[in-house]
Amino acid sequence: MTSRPALSQRLDRWIHGFYPLSLEGLGLYRIFFAGYVLLRFVPSAVWVSKFPKSMYAPAPASFALAFDSFPSVWFLGALDLFLVFSLIALLFGYRTRMTSCFVTIAFLAVNNFRYALGKIDHDILVVLLPLCMAASGWGERYSLDAHQREVPVARAARSWPITAMAALLSFGYFTAGFPKALSWLDFDFDTSGTRGWVLRGFFVNDREHLLLPEMVKLESPLFWEVLDYAGIVFELAFIPLLARPRWWRRYLVIACLFHVANGCMLNIAFAGLVAVYALFFDWDGLARGLSSRVVAVLRCMFTPLGTAAFATFYLAVFLINWGAPGRFGFGVLPLIPSGLPRLLFDIGLQLATALGLTLSIWRWPGSHRTSS
Repeated sequence: MTSRPALSQRLDRWIHGFYPLSLEGLGLYRIFFAGYVLLRFVPSAVWVSKFPKSMYAPAPASFALAFDSFPSVWFLGALDLFLVFSLIALLFGYRTRMTSCFVTIAFLAVNNFRYALGKIDHDILVVLLPLCMAASGWGERYSLDAHQREVPVARAARSWPITAMAALLSFGYFTAGFPKALSWLDFDFDTSGTRGWVLRGFFVNDREHLLLPEMVKLESPLFWEVLDYAGIVFELAFIPLLARPRWWRRYLVIACLFHVANGCMLNIAFAGLVAVYALFFDWDGLARGLSSRVVAVLRCMFTPLGTAAFATFYLAVFLINWGAPGRFGFGVLPLIPSGLPRLLFDIGLQLATALGLTLSIWRWPGSHRTSS
């Protein structure tokens, strides 16, 4: 019988050894995360100010319930600017712990009003990640915080926030898979949840790209039933795989390919999750592979002058596009025509993430010591 101290040691080893990253690796990931969000898509709340009070329906437990209608364009614009400034500060590592918390708060504030129209996107993991990683030490390298210290401070990276993010991601998939299991596992070949999504997407949401039109024509009950069960198994498998960190990371490759398949068959790619999946790249291997010249360039960029130059450029583009018709946010994504071009862009991001994870796991299999 396993003793309590042994169980405690195993749990401690799992929490702090699920996927440890060095301070250099964490710093590179922070740059990637903030840069990815800033360049791909930063949500905006300004556009909802144009809607009437009758359409204002905040979600339960939302702080937007404190308002009886959509706030003014100036208030929502201030939230937009708060989010953009927080992300830029996170990118350059300025007061990183505090800024990480501000990014999550700003995201929540903007989303509370965006979602008051009734449509809610699946971006909560991206929103919570900065708050979760605030204690990891991801601002100790390649940052203004490090640049401003006259004497480097010897601090250890904390790995438990990465384990927490893995648990949150797994729980997110569980909350998606468990309700499906309650309704889709009926062994009734006359009904199919997946086929319902396909038909609704094609006939109601005007999705008609790649494989979706062909999926509409498929009449095989067995095919649709197998897809239902496969989707449920895929989403519920994350929780038990947490006990095997190495296999859990490998399963992320399957998750990316799952999103690619969804993009082709359902025209839904969920490329926002790339920012979360990328946490499990081999950032330490990348940090070791950086040449001294690249490191010197990074140190030059993460200075007050580099920060001011980037912030000026980004805010200029931000203000030019602010409140433009049909613009629900900022970054590259709103500039890409909706429909097939935007779908292919997101599918490409998922494929690139699958490749990055594959290289991290199989090219540098011994780069980390994780519990197995």
